[in-house]
Amino acid sequence: MKNLRISMKAWSEKLDGHWRAVPLRNQHRYTLLFFLGYLLLTIGVLLKVGFDTAAPSKEMPIQHIVNPVIQNKQSGAAPDSIHNSKKEMLWKIMKAKE
Repeated sequence: MKNLRISMKAWSEKLDGHWRAVPLRNQHRYTLLFFLGYLLLTIGVLLKVGFDTAAPSKEMPIQHIVNPVIQNKQSGAAPDSIHNSKKEMLWKIMKAKE
């Protein structure tokens, strides 16, 4: 774990050195471009959410959350642990012997 921290720190310092080597004007330009890209992406997501929720024909069903563990036990699905599986096998063997 210590070697990973050292290599991550070295990698981070290397990237910082590359960034500092870029002229200040280009640093400002890159920062502005990344911010504009982020802003466009945010606006796109907000518009998509707004259009999806504003559509009158689409309805969102409101239902209770179903616990899949409880649902599997009720549906007769496979047991959820090896212990329960062995227990059930022993129970079946004992029933068959009777």
